[in-house]
Amino acid sequence: MSKLITFSFNTKYTDQIQETFSFEQLGINEQLPSDEINYVIVSTFPLASF
Repeated sequence: MSKLITFSFNTKYTDQIQETFSFEQLGINEQLPSDEINYVIVSTFPLASF
């Protein structure tokens, strides 16, 4: 089973927008240790929070 990441945000026009992507779609190697995965996500998507 592939690992997934979900992005969600609110706008003044819509209550919430949410999209889910697999690590494969984002080009992230899911075999990396979790601290390296966190680094890749934060460096690729700087506004991401966990």
